[in-house]
Amino acid sequence: MEWNWKTMVPWGITILGILHIGMGVFRFWQPFAAALQDGFIGAFSTNDTRRVAAWFTLFGPPIIVCGHLAMRAAAVSDLETLKIIGFYLSATALFGVAVFPYSPIWALLILSSALVAIGYGRLA
Repeated sequence: MEWNWKTMVPWGITILGILHIGMGVFRFWQPFAAALQDGFIGAFSTNDTRRVAAWFTLFGPPIIVCGHLAMRAAAVSDLETLKIIGFYLSATALFGVAVFPYSPIWALLILSSALVAIGYGRLA
């Protein structure tokens, strides 16, 4: 595999999703452990900390899916699909930056913006 922007950015997005899951489990291990002790099923609906833990961690798989789809699109030089994925992730990241300006969501904004640029042929 040749390493260039078109291959590195999708990998970066995928790794970001994996890190999101890992960080969620690491950062929120206590709420997850407490939910396990309470039977897990339905244990997240009554506690705000557990809800945050669940939503934070559940955000990882969609990011991984977007990265994986971008990898497949990059492999066949489907720039239109890369652009679409980039726009959706950029919109999500812009919202995230607006509500959490001091969070690492900037990484997703940078990567998704690069994906849009790749889709328009600005980065090769």
